Amino acid sequence: MDWRYHASLALRVLAGIGGGFACTVALASASARLLVQLIGLAGHEAVLIACMLGFVIYLGLLLWAFVEPRLWRLCLLLLLGIASDLALQFGPPASLPITGAG
Repeated sequence: MDWRYHASLALRVLAGIGGGFACTVALASASARLLVQLIGLAGHEAVLIACMLGFVIYLGLLLWAFVEPRLWRLCLLLLLGIASDLALQFGPPASLPITGAG
């Protein structure tokens, strides 16, 4: 076997496990933040929904890491998922949700 095959497989495993976890955490954080800001859910409910969604996201990313034929596409998607959370954290602050209570 060629050394490039082993290096590619090792990078794919690292990207799937480590990058998939980092992307899942970022997407769960972003979805919880969006659930609070856009829908007006309570914080604890939004975090619970986002954490449950995170299990499905991580499984999907981990499986996709081994099915995707191009390693650069895998890394690009993982970086875009992480960048989405960074854009929400350091972007312009959103206004408070409008609720009908009052």
